[in-house]
Amino acid sequence: MSESNLMAATIETLRAAGILTPLDVHFAQTMGRIGGETRADVLLAVALASQQVSNGHVCLDLARLAATPALLDAEGQLVVEHPWPRFESWVETLRTSPLISDGEAIAPLVLDRSGRLYLRRYWEHETALAASLRERATQVEVLLDSTWLRPALDRLFPRETPGQMNAREPDWQRIAAVLALQRRFCVISGGPGTGKTYTVVKILALLIEQALQQHVRAPRITLVAPTGKAAARLSESIRAAKGTLPCSDSVKESIPEDAATIHRCLGSTAWSATTFRHHAGNPLVTDVVLVDEASMVDLALMRRLVAAIPPQARLILLGDKDQLASVEAGAVLGDICNTGVARSYSPALVDTIASLTGERVPLNSESASRTISGHPQSSFRRKPESRPASHATTWIPASAGMTDPPRRVPMRDATESSRESGMSDCIVELTTSYRYSADSGIGRLARAINAGDAEAALRILDSSDHPDVVLIEPSSTPALSESLRDAAVGGFGAYLRARDPREQLYALEHFRILCALRRGPSGVATINQQIEDALADADLIRPNTSTYIGRPIMVTRNDYQVNLFNGDVGVIAPESDHADRRQVIFPADKGQLRRLSVSRLPPHETAYAMSVHKSQGSEFDEVAVVLPAQPSPVLSRELLYTAVTRARRAVTIHASREVVAQAIAQCIERTSGLRDLLWT
Repeated sequence: MSESNLMAATIETLRAAGILTPLDVHFAQTMGRIGGETRADVLLAVALASQQVSNGHVCLDLARLAATPALLDAEGQLVVEHPWPRFESWVETLRTSPLISDGEAIAPLVLDRSGRLYLRRYWEHETALAASLRERATQVEVLLDSTWLRPALDRLFPRETPGQMNAREPDWQRIAAVLALQRRFCVISGGPGTGKTYTVVKILALLIEQALQQHVRAPRITLVAPTGKAAARLSESIRAAKGTLPCSDSVKESIPEDAATIHRCLGSTAWSATTFRHHAGNPLVTDVVLVDEASMVDLALMRRLVAAIPPQARLILLGDKDQLASVEAGAVLGDICNTGVARSYSPALVDTIASLTGERVPLNSESASRTISGHPQSSFRRKPESRPASHATTWIPASAGMTDPPRRVPMRDATESSRESGMSDCIVELTTSYRYSADSGIGRLARAINAGDAEAALRILDSSDHPDVVLIEPSSTPALSESLRDAAVGGFGAYLRARDPREQLYALEHFRILCALRRGPSGVATINQQIEDALADADLIRPNTSTYIGRPIMVTRNDYQVNLFNGDVGVIAPESDHADRRQVIFPADKGQLRRLSVSRLPPHETAYAMSVHKSQGSEFDEVAVVLPAQPSPVLSRELLYTAVTRARRAVTIHASREVVAQAIAQCIERTSGLRDLLWT
């Protein structure tokens, strides 16, 4: 069989296996007809580039793909062996295609120097965002008034004990404040309960006090988050933190409390999900933009947000780099934070930090890796070895004996080049958790998961010393387990018995079931149906219609006409004046409620159980995590970590030991070139 026929057969095999969708194949065929391209290896690459975006990747990494000897489907079954052309010959062919350019000429796809193939719009998103962030990273406020700043830092970030200054671990909250005051771009990463929001509220107070010291206008501050739920939580956290600030009332009053979704902030339009009123030509009127839950922001939206921020304004990103990446393409926060190698701060910043805070941070990259890491997984260290996780396929690594491996364009040393870009001086990681005590099972389990240590994680789950984390292995029956059934009846009982809407919404945050999958016996839809059956048996609900009283719903698609967005959660209730009519009650700003007729609801679903992806930006007192009965490529370390850390008090994992271990062993590796553009 000729190579062309082989590639055509490969396309059909991948389509039949469900790896390439009809849309992927149709896209490739349409591009071929428009551009006069008939070569099957080119059309295969085009279809795969489309497929990668659907799976959250920004591009198709041809070098990695060409080095994989086999392809598995979502069930782990072999689809095809040795399906790809040799890397060098494949790239050479693609470079001659009228469908593909290096980015200079207009073409629907772009192939970069490292063998990454992009749909053009994603290449444009990536290169524009990287250029903007690198430019911001080099903008430094050289002159900081140390006579004012030192006592201000001591007041807002007091040391707990006289000896804390000499402790091994620096006070990263104080260091984050210096970075944010000195630079136009700052990233504060940290796990749950590490004080990210409290730190940034103090930073905002410092920026306002600095303006007062300089006799200039207080900065205009914009607070945003990717979802309505995350924006509401940010508002609540800012409001709570302001009350504890040791600063004047005038400074507190200058700190805004109302956060908006990124879409609302940019001015989304009813006629287009990607067209906003604010952009580079009509930027936001602001001096500081704070983005919470930045790990949830995809590449396209982050590019549009950054483009709309005035060049002189500060951009502060808050988030947990170890959480799941965004639902849409990209892993922006992870690419910004995690270079994969140990790194350090520049000599100038090390001196500034020592002068202003008294904190000693390492200059040597090796000691930086040891000192900065508060636990085994840190953005300053290489992740433990793991298998890559994919949403739909598994690329099997090339065998050790493979000859003629694909070549990459040589990269400069990451530490050296990052100093040139200024990126390393923009990032700080908070490592001390104030939510979970030293003996907290949730905290220890989260650290074990991040470290890729499945044995330690299972020991913690088995230990009677940690009653806040429990592993329940399911029975062979596909029905809802008795333990999960009891947990649902108990967990949602207070919510369903509440009559006041505010009490209902508050009680709904007590307990939630999180599923790894959307479909199948352990998926969101099935679990929600089984929970409804259990609650009906307990006489807590009467689900005779889809609008029964007490049904919690989650919006699944943005609707700009009614200002509801993907992830917003509400409760179905009777209208006050017409008991036979139904409305949905959503939380609104400042503790207010928003009411909407069910007839105006955008697409939505029942929300007793939700996917782990949808749970990002939310917290619950207790969480039940449901994993599939069999290992799945969907499972990953990031997914399990995200699920576990949604719980404040207790988490129960319903899964076999094998499935838990497999999830911890797999890391999500989203393909993009953003990290290289930022760090090399």
